[in-house]
Amino acid sequence: MAMTRELSLQDASQALPPPSFVNGEDAAAYHQLAARFAAAVAPANVIEEMWVRDVVDLVWDVMRLRRLKAGLFTVGASDGMAEILRGIGEARYVAKEWAARKPDAVTAVNTQLSAAGLDMGDVATSTFAARIDQFDRIERMLAAAEVRRAAALAAIDNRRVAERLRAEALAAEQAEEGEFALVSDGEPA
Repeated sequence: MAMTRELSLQDASQALPPPSFVNGEDAAAYHQLAARFAAAVAPANVIEEMWVRDVVDLVWDVMRLRRLKAGLFTVGASDGMAEILRGIGEARYVAKEWAARKPDAVTAVNTQLSAAGLDMGDVATSTFAARIDQFDRIERMLAAAEVRRAAALAAIDNRRVAERLRAEALAAEQAEEGEFALVSDGEPA
């Protein structure tokens, strides 16, 4: 029986489509995460297997969105720098050159920032302000994924509680039936 159960769970996980990865994502890290979740949850049936996969995918999505959010600071840094430079009298062209890491532009920008009493933290703040709509969308996507992840974990817990209650009710019913069984007292009626 254990072998049949093991095979059916394995067959079920193979029936799921493979996870999708964005360029640069580490498939081995995903599979390690999936193995850790499977070990922690110990899915008891095919439904729990699917839920564990959903949870792993949602955790992976949350991690991806957080990487995208961090990357948005890098990609949008020239916009943030342009806003700062505009405020201290430099041109947008210099911001693009700075973002391209051209040595003359980096030196000029660092000099201007320093003279204005600003640093790279201020550039990050300006970048956030320049790209706030994109950050907000990512935050909403993160929140939605986290809600779905919590719901999937709750579904696993709820199913397990329901199965335990059913088993307890069945055991109580069987015990109750045994209490009322007619027993002969050995004397003829």
